[in-house]
Amino acid sequence: MDEGTTSTELAAPGVLRALPVAMAWYVVGLIGLVLAPGTDGTRDNRNWLLSLACLGFGLYVFWSHGGPRITAVGIYSFAFALFVGFSAVYQLVLPDPTALDFLHPALVCAYFGQVTTWLLFWTTAPAGRDGPKRTPWGDRRILRTTTAIGTALTLISLAKLAVEQPAQVEPDASRISFILDAAGFCGALLLAVGLLDRERHRPRPLAYLTPLAAFGVQIALSTGMGRLSLGALGFALLVVMSRHARGRLLKLSVLLVSPAALWFLASMRRREADEVVSVSQNGLESVVSPLQGFATLLHMSQLSDIPLAWGRTFVAAVVGLVPRAVWPHKPDGFGSEVVTVLHPGLVGTGHSDAALFQGEWIYNFGTVGLLLMVPCAGLIVRGVDRLIVWMSERRIDGVRALAGYGLAIIVAVGMPDLMWVGTFTWVVRGGMRAIVLGTAVLAILVLLQLSARATATLHAPRVTARRPAQPAQSGSGGPTPQRHASTFAARQGEAARCMSTTMMDTNG
Repeated sequence: MDEGTTSTELAAPGVLRALPVAMAWYVVGLIGLVLAPGTDGTRDNRNWLLSLACLGFGLYVFWSHGGPRITAVGIYSFAFALFVGFSAVYQLVLPDPTALDFLHPALVCAYFGQVTTWLLFWTTAPAGRDGPKRTPWGDRRILRTTTAIGTALTLISLAKLAVEQPAQVEPDASRISFILDAAGFCGALLLAVGLLDRERHRPRPLAYLTPLAAFGVQIALSTGMGRLSLGALGFALLVVMSRHARGRLLKLSVLLVSPAALWFLASMRRREADEVVSVSQNGLESVVSPLQGFATLLHMSQLSDIPLAWGRTFVAAVVGLVPRAVWPHKPDGFGSEVVTVLHPGLVGTGHSDAALFQGEWIYNFGTVGLLLMVPCAGLIVRGVDRLIVWMSERRIDGVRALAGYGLAIIVAVGMPDLMWVGTFTWVVRGGMRAIVLGTAVLAILVLLQLSARATATLHAPRVTARRPAQPAQSGSGGPTPQRHASTFAARQGEAARCMSTTMMDTNG
């Protein structure tokens, strides 16, 4: 590609190249529109077809986008497959009669919106679509220090064992647990970067096993209440590993392991269900309920029963990291606000709901918000995708490159949070991880400076100071200035006499 080629010139061929594939997916959706409705929700072939189409399309984009690389577009599409496609299939298998009434319009809007967003904004191939370039190894001194800080953060996250039980009832303990979650996330991430990017050739097995062990520590520390955080950490490690991949084995592993991982995380949620606010029967309610919430909001919006927020929840996301101690009347995020519409009886209990990223647009702008979401979501996800591709192809030769790479991963792997409940959770969780990462990078910089000073001191040439000559004491027998002068005068006189005698002999 020539240097003068613009992104606009590149976008048209990408759209045209992907148009036949998009048309095939559009046809599937149109069939789901024209099929006759069933006698009830579980027998409605339209819902079955659209549910499987959402699941299949999300997984297709995850598999195809970026080649072997794990991309932000792929992660976002995987989340769409989970929270829309799988959720709809689950509801059809184990039906909730009240939810199935609104399911079909929600599937139609979500499916066509996702396909259109992909076609218009994500089909322009990112750098490295045919496989990542040969990854240059990083500065070994920086990466050794990164590994040490990652180990320290992983050990610090073990303090969560002491605060986990109080965290369920005490706000201060909950904040500490939130910070420790971010510390564990950044610890495993820095371990992966420090070990995998240090190798000149293919990383050794130990370089893979160590960050995976740190991931296992975070799973052991989890109580089932932060399963998306575990998923984000898993994707973060996959992003780092895919930097060294030459095939799609990692993506295939994700697809094969996902059902077992989903079952395992659901079992964790069943064991640690919060009985105060809600009762979880099978651990999958938080996966299924966002689509139900979105369907309900869409139905209420068509009846004009929702007081529109007009962007208020997006403003709340921007200021989400400001402590309430500093700003007591800080606006609530979308998850808290939507409780007043979906479950008014739980207002004031601290409960929050999820209704998909699509639901946040409806809550703010009504049905028109789904049209606005296409360019906005498309540009946001594409921007994050371009950022992570660009940072992945840079050599980690300084703390700036390390910080940029880590920050790009944090933003990208938060895509499931964005799809699940909107912008507020995405910003707050990612922001806290970014703060911990920034602190870790600062510690790495300080350690590098101290190490450089210690090395400079160790290898500096040693200069021995010469002592000034001391005049000899009188009577000590040593040479004195007067004795030097007389000796010099005597030698000059002897030389003059010798020269005079020689000249007389020559003249004679």
